[in-house]
Amino acid sequence: MSKGTPAKLKGSDYQKTVLPSGLRVLSERIPSVRSISLGVWVDVGGRNEAKSENGISHLIEHMVFKGTATRSSKEIASSLESIGGHLNAFTSREQTCYTARILDEHLETAIDILSDITCRASLTPTNLKKEKMVVCEEIRESNDTPSDRIHDLFADTFWVGHPLGRPILGPSENVIGFKRKSLTEYIARNYRAGSIIISAAGNVSHRKLVTLCRKYFEFAEGQRPAPVGAKRESEQRVNVVQTEHSQVQLSLGFPGFGFGAKEKIPL
Repeated sequence: MSKGTPAKLKGSDYQKTVLPSGLRVLSERIPSVRSISLGVWVDVGGRNEAKSENGISHLIEHMVFKGTATRSSKEIASSLESIGGHLNAFTSREQTCYTARILDEHLETAIDILSDITCRASLTPTNLKKEKMVVCEEIRESNDTPSDRIHDLFADTFWVGHPLGRPILGPSENVIGFKRKSLTEYIARNYRAGSIIISAAGNVSHRKLVTLCRKYFEFAEGQRPAPVGAKRESEQRVNVVQTEHSQVQLSLGFPGFGFGAKEKIPL
C-alpha cells in the first residue's frame, strides 16, 4: 500500500490510509446510520512513563481540554454539545484516546476540535495548577474505592517493578510536581504521527476523512520511543490489603498470550 493511498483491508469493510507523516487513518462506513464515532488514538500511556513521570499521560489528557490558542475550556466543552454531539477522552496503560460522536454532517467540526486539543493545547500554568488539584482528588477517590483500587493492586502485584504495574493516575506527589515543561516535552516525545491512529465508524466517507485529517492534524513525524518490554520479574504472588470497608474485592489473574499470538482468540 502506497502512503496516502486508501486500501481496502482484506476480508473487511474497513479502509486504511497511511499519510506521508506516518499518521494512520482508518474508517468503516455504515450507511444505515446518520452518526459518526471518531477517535484519535495515541499509542502512549502508563507503560511509556518513567517512574518519575507516572501519571503524566493522564494529566495531559485532562489538560488538553482546558484551552488552546483559539478556544477556551468553555468553548471546547460546548463545541460539540451545542450540535448534539459528545466529546470525551480516556487514558489506559497503553493508549490515550480522544473521542467524539456527532451527526455525519458535523464531521469537519469534530475533526477541527479534536485536532485543536491534541495538536495545539495551550497548557497554561494557571490551568495546570487547577487541574492538578482535580487529578489529586480523583486519585484520592480511586484509593478510597475498593472496586477501583483492586485493579491497581493487581497490576502492581502481577507486574511488580515494571511500568505496567504502576497506577494510570500516578501518585499525587508526581502530579503536584509536574511543570508545564514536563508536559510539553512529553508530548513532543510521544505524540508523533507514526504512533497515532485516527479512526472513524459510521456514515463516513473515507476519502473525506483523509482530506480533513491532512488539513487539520499537525503531529510531528516519527514514532514515540519504544516502551519497556512486557516482562514479569516474579513468580506467583499473593497480595492481601486490609481496609475498613465492609466489602471484599478479589482479583485473580495469570499470564496469557501476547496481543498478536494466534492462541489469543481460542483463549
